[in-house]
Amino acid sequence: MDAPETVKAALQTVIDVFCERHPRGFRALAEITRPDFWFKDPFVEIHGFDAYKAFLRESAAHRTRTVWNVLGYSAAGQSGYVRWIYEADYTDGTSIKCDGMTEFGFDQDGRLAFHVDYWDSADAIDVKDPALGKTLRAAKDKMHV
Repeated sequence: MDAPETVKAALQTVIDVFCERHPRGFRALAEITRPDFWFKDPFVEIHGFDAYKAFLRESAAHRTRTVWNVLGYSAAGQSGYVRWIYEADYTDGTSIKCDGMTEFGFDQDGRLAFHVDYWDSADAIDVKDPALGKTLRAAKDKMHV
C-alpha cells in the first residue's frame, strides 16, 4: 500500500528535523503536528504536543551529544517507518548506542498524529543502572534457552 504524497512529505520533514538537517528545525515539526499528538517509548507515554516539546527539551538538557542515524525509512498508508541507530553522550559521563524503529502516524492532511519508538530498553537501563542491566541480560539469556 502506497502512502499519499502528504504523508511522504511530512515523514521527510520529521526525519530532517530529528537528523538536524531541516533549516527551520523544531519549528517545522510544530507546523505539521496535531495538538492532540501522542508519543510512546519503552519508558514514557506523553499526550499533547506541548508536553512532547517539554519532554524533548528536558531530555536534551541531560545530553552533550545526540546523533540519530537513519538506516532506512518507508511510508505506507497513513504511517511512516524509520529504522535508526541512536547515540547519545550524557552530562553524567555515560553514553548509549541503541538501534530501533519508529512508527510515525499521520492524519489525512499529513499532520503528525503520533510517534511510537520501538527499541530494547535494556540498553538504556544497562548504562544508567549496570546492576539492573546485568539482571535484565541474565533474564533475556534465560528466555533464549
